[in-house]
Amino acid sequence: MEKGADVDVVVVESDGAESTPLWWAAVAAHAGAAGGVELATLLAERGADVNAFGIHKAYGVRKESTPLWWAARAVHDGAAGGAWRILRATS
Repeated sequence: MEKGADVDVVVVESDGAESTPLWWAAVAAHAGAAGGVELATLLAERGADVNAFGIHKAYGVRKESTPLWWAARAVHDGAAGGAWRILRATS
């Protein structure tokens, strides 16, 4: 990012699903993955779009969601106590 990387770059998967780095970091934070909260917080602080849609698959169904939704879900589920930092970084 210090060298100009686009924090809102859109990645298109082979199945056509689109996502952003913040979306994946928020999913990782929800899953309790190491570094997920820190990366999501950093991206949010650098201005990444917390409302950019990504698509996840659950039980064979494609569902749209945002990084903000994943961070809120992490707090709700108690999966990542640090997810509050992501939510604070968006305000």
